[in-house]
Amino acid sequence: MTKQKTPGSEQSAAINWFAAQPRSVQLEAIKLQTDLVRQVRQPGTKPPPEFFLDKLVEACMRIRHEEDRLRIKASLSTSEAKAIHDRKIVRFRASRIKGKPSPKRESIRLKYYHLVQELRRDEHYGWRNCAAYLSEQYQFDVTHAYLREVVEALEKLEKEKPENGD
Repeated sequence: MTKQKTPGSEQSAAINWFAAQPRSVQLEAIKLQTDLVRQVRQPGTKPPPEFFLDKLVEACMRIRHEEDRLRIKASLSTSEAKAIHDRKIVRFRASRIKGKPSPKRESIRLKYYHLVQELRRDEHYGWRNCAAYLSEQYQFDVTHAYLREVVEALEKLEKEKPENGD
């Protein structure tokens, strides 16, 4: 195993970059680290932790270099450009701060979801009638379109929940 010397500031920058990435990019870096370790690791030896850290730094630096190539408009294949673009999209989505949930959506979810399901199932109410019922009986004003959007999204989430083997 040859030890590659990387200046401490570059190592720190690579690790800081790694820490700032979303989980999917971190996993990509770890996969690359694993590939790099497998390329140089000799069977039957137990490398020191510094070896693995050096390989993680190398993986991070390679990924950053790949992205820099796109920025300076070096020639990239279409697949390389797409991979970099996809990574940037994932990073952007992960960086978006989730705002607080809509108060109306939360009220529907917590108070009125099962009532609306019951009205639709047992009373055969349409979305307009459900919205009018909530307005009249509970002083909860909501448009029929928004009520439908929220209830259908909640039903979809409920169907996607894994079943407990009860």
